[in-house]
Amino acid sequence: MIEIENLSRTADKLLAHEELSDEYLELLFSFTEDMQTLIDQLASTKLDQSSAEKLKDLYDKHALVLEQSKSARDGFFSNMKELEKRGKAIKRYVDNLPKRISRMGVKKG
Repeated sequence: MIEIENLSRTADKLLAHEELSDEYLELLFSFTEDMQTLIDQLASTKLDQSSAEKLKDLYDKHALVLEQSKSARDGFFSNMKELEKRGKAIKRYVDNLPKRISRMGVKKG
């Protein structure tokens, strides 16, 4: 059975991250897999009082992790939109060719 304390520590690590990084995403992926395994295991298990309290604490942390990951996702998508907008502006600037090309040199005198 997955330890509730280990999941709680993983949730604390996730909540300590302030930026979206590869480490954060890997930790989030393993946390969600372990949470799903724990939920499946708890369906057929009775808990004592101390485990129920730990589970309540884990539930609260899980809600915070979900909120944090949703805000990180929204920030990621807004950053992607901004980069796409900048990319389009750069393409317009680079693709702007001269309207007229002169083959004659500069007139002297």
